[in-house]
Amino acid sequence: MQVLWPILLALAGTLRAELPAPPPIGAVVEADERLFVVLRAPSKQDRSRAASLGLDIVDVAGASASGVATPAAVSRLRAAGYRIEKRESLRDANKGFPPADKAYHDYAQVQSALGKIAGAHPDFASLVELGTSVRGRKLTAIRFTKGAGKKPGALFVGNHHAREHLSTELPLLAAQWFADNASKPEVKAFLETRDVYFIPLLNPDGAEHDIESGRYAWHRKNMRPNSDGSVGVDLNRNYDSHWGEAGTSRWPSDDTYGGPSAFSEPESRALKAFLEARRNIQMMVSYHTSGELMLYPWSWSDEPLTGPEHEAFVAMGNKMAGWTGYRSQQSSELYPSSGDTCDWAWAARGVFCWTFELD
Repeated sequence: MQVLWPILLALAGTLRAELPAPPPIGAVVEADERLFVVLRAPSKQDRSRAASLGLDIVDVAGASASGVATPAAVSRLRAAGYRIEKRESLRDANKGFPPADKAYHDYAQVQSALGKIAGAHPDFASLVELGTSVRGRKLTAIRFTKGAGKKPGALFVGNHHAREHLSTELPLLAAQWFADNASKPEVKAFLETRDVYFIPLLNPDGAEHDIESGRYAWHRKNMRPNSDGSVGVDLNRNYDSHWGEAGTSRWPSDDTYGGPSAFSEPESRALKAFLEARRNIQMMVSYHTSGELMLYPWSWSDEPLTGPEHEAFVAMGNKMAGWTGYRSQQSSELYPSSGDTCDWAWAARGVFCWTFELD
């Protein structure tokens, strides 16, 4: 995979220059009464507990953590002893993808772009359907490979979290780059020895909901109807890796709600089945925003991996940090959370999986 990483990381830099930043908190609105809050949470244990109580952490700065929470979650946080330093309503400013953000792709545009790439390059590109979302939208991957035979594989996945539209753009841009450069000797040789998959949009229902009302909804979850009348499950808390433990809320209305059970959601089940059917996939990246971080397992525990596996993750992270300027660290250093995609991919499948927090 040595050739692939510099390509993708270079694309990340290109993407940062070409696309506008994700919308700031002040540019979003939700029909409910959710709040943007800043609270004191100096340790990763404080942040993990806050997430378990319903705070969707957006940023960590010094001893404070900021994010989105329902009024009920704010009450739980106060009762647990957290000091709320700031709270304000999410505010309306933009409509759909506003003019400054027109470079981003909605679901129909992603599907169209993938179809055009595969149609124009049938000798090395093909579409793979993983399944469908809660609302019946197709979950689509594009595969790049040349020749026959079993080859090591890599998978790049965007948009577990609906509002993180930037995480859709990098795998889509990378797919277009492979299509445009496949005739170059180094790329041609790479595709003859590797099997590469891109899934730009794993959470299409949530991503569409985030913009379909004519304004950013700051929506994180999928669109599963919950028993209490709320909507959505946090897909990155829904995998069967210490599901329901640290950093996951048990209240369905919270943005960090991990669902009624592990793999309760069709989107996470589709990715699970995709990986299980492709035993050659050895590397995986799950794209998120933000923070300029590259995170490796474990997320659920402060305990580090041991032996050569830990050494391999550290060495890979150091190399990629040199390419990007991003920081490489164990995921739980930010704050422990459970049900995480990469924790499951590593524990269940032995896939070297990274969470990239784009910025």
